[in-house]
Amino acid sequence: MQRKLLQILLTRIVLMRWAKMIVMTAALGLAALSSAQVNAQSIETDLTSHNIIVDIGFSGASITLFGTTVDRQGVRPQEKPDVVVVIEGPAQTLQLQKKSRVAGIWLNSEKQIFDNAPAYLALLSNRPLEQITSAENLQKLGIGFESLSQELVGQNLSSASINSRDYSDNLVRLMQKQSKFLQDTEGVLFVGAHLFRAQFKIPADVPTGNYLANIYLFRGGKLEGVTNSTFDVQQAGIEKLVYNTAHEMPFLYGILCVIMAIAAGLGASYIFKKR
Repeated sequence: MQRKLLQILLTRIVLMRWAKMIVMTAALGLAALSSAQVNAQSIETDLTSHNIIVDIGFSGASITLFGTTVDRQGVRPQEKPDVVVVIEGPAQTLQLQKKSRVAGIWLNSEKQIFDNAPAYLALLSNRPLEQITSAENLQKLGIGFESLSQELVGQNLSSASINSRDYSDNLVRLMQKQSKFLQDTEGVLFVGAHLFRAQFKIPADVPTGNYLANIYLFRGGKLEGVTNSTFDVQQAGIEKLVYNTAHEMPFLYGILCVIMAIAAGLGASYIFKKR
């Protein structure tokens, strides 16, 4: 009797182990299938230029991003896609100063310092963002000026009385006026059902450094794929020499500026005396 009970118990243990293995195998199979489906709905892009040279005649640049929503497997989903392109420049420290009227005179009072504000930000899409996906998804992905403003809130407050959200909103508006922050809800144009392109401008006064373009593919409000590309803005010629000297050898740069100013003054004085 005890031997039969032991055999039954062992049989149950073996069956439970086999069932567990079958469930795990099925789960792995579903995960692989899901991964294949996501990969089948990926997005591929490239830029017309990956290196922008800033010289003495630089007045800005225009870059075109082009891509396709068809992956290497050739899968063409039937549902119409949406594409959002976010181009972000290098991080920089920005200071926003508030002016208050004291005794009839406007003076600088409170200030807010933002340590990681992007030097440049462009948001391009084939239609308004709120029509592409939910505000919650945009917030999670960090897409949009609303998301950026919330992200900047609370960075290095210099005074406890400052309303940081007002300052971040004003910073975004100020950068938009300077054409450093751009948004175009018709900036992504589809050429056919799955090919698309997006063109954006780089202002003449943007800082040098590495710029990142994130491209998001949505279908039915859901994120289907993400890819990215980078390009560099670099100085060349006399501008590069002056910039490097000013930042790497400031003392020498100051002496040279004084010498050039004295030489210019003496030259002008000599010319006018001769006349």
